[in-house]
Amino acid sequence: MISIVCIYNDEEVLHSRLLRSLERQTAVHEVVTVDNRHNSFSNAAKALNYGAGRTQGSWVLFAHQDISFLSDDWLGEAERLLSESQPSGWTGVAGMTRRGAFRGFLVDRAHLLGAPFDDLMDVQTLDECLLIHKRESGAQAYFDEALEGWHAYGVEACCRAIENGHRNYVVSLPVWHDSKSVNLEKLEDAHAFVWRKHGHRLRKIYTASGTLPDDYHRTGADRPAFLNTIKKWRREKAFRLCGFSTRYADQFGVWLEAQTQDEAVVEVLHEEKPVAGIEVKSFVAQPEKARRVIHRFRGFDYGVLQSDCVVVMPELAIECARRIEDLEELLRKVRRLIICFNPRDLWRAPKLWRLLRRRAATSVMIQKWDTTSNYDGLKTATAVFEVAAL
Repeated sequence: MISIVCIYNDEEVLHSRLLRSLERQTAVHEVVTVDNRHNSFSNAAKALNYGAGRTQGSWVLFAHQDISFLSDDWLGEAERLLSESQPSGWTGVAGMTRRGAFRGFLVDRAHLLGAPFDDLMDVQTLDECLLIHKRESGAQAYFDEALEGWHAYGVEACCRAIENGHRNYVVSLPVWHDSKSVNLEKLEDAHAFVWRKHGHRLRKIYTASGTLPDDYHRTGADRPAFLNTIKKWRREKAFRLCGFSTRYADQFGVWLEAQTQDEAVVEVLHEEKPVAGIEVKSFVAQPEKARRVIHRFRGFDYGVLQSDCVVVMPELAIECARRIEDLEELLRKVRRLIICFNPRDLWRAPKLWRLLRRRAATSVMIQKWDTTSNYDGLKTATAVFEVAAL
């Protein structure tokens, strides 16, 4: 059984988000809420350790009050995965790898982050919106109560797990994190605490809110500028080699949002996965204009389309090279088709590349959706073609 622990300071949000989605869960579970509306606890670690001490389940899941589970069997699937893999560290739904790449699959406010994946994925740290750990004993078995405030308690716990020889993972089980605001109060202090405690062993710590030590206490003023120069040079080289009509521009989601803001419904096609479709309101977290953006994980399945504005994501677009007939059929059915590629995939399909460049009304190279940390312009870019319908 999974026990859910949640600190809350807004009873309406707790009931409308977390508790309402838990009512639909088919698996047996336990819920422990910690009321902090009157500031009974001075930091997150103390409140969560207190709540965990009242649980009975084999696994303890720590969730924010604004989390909703997007499937009725979420807890059952999570318990099955945890029982099979028996992770000794922490498990969550979003995290950062040891190289600074985002990993996860969730709805963050108005947009979808990541894509479904198989099994568990190894990460360095996890986002605190949802954390799972095997049941432990002891007053501070989960979080360090010396860490003041409401940030980075999960990051510290993940670092401690790594130092103790354990590994942390993300699972491909989507949730909706509907945060009303971003509270950064004392975030830098929390990161400083984590760096003092673990920096000498881990040397670099990637978190969802920043990188340690680069984002704080820089140790060489010339290094960031030097690396940025290399990154810019490689992007420009990739731009010239690929022959795009528009120079390196906004991030992927920002560009798609701007290009499709007048569409009432946008269909987004992903490679086939055993995941139900997910509907969101935008390609960015906080849109100026909400609409319907439907993410489908059924490959080239045209029978379910509700819009004639379609975006093909990179993991599916490479299939176009092997299934030109599907691309041609899709072009006959839609008014707007935006095809997104990783440039290195285009090089493996020169015939398709030439076809898209010839037919495209717009071709642009833009940054990837995630925050992959490397300095290869081709790896941190997405090639986008808007192709005119037949």
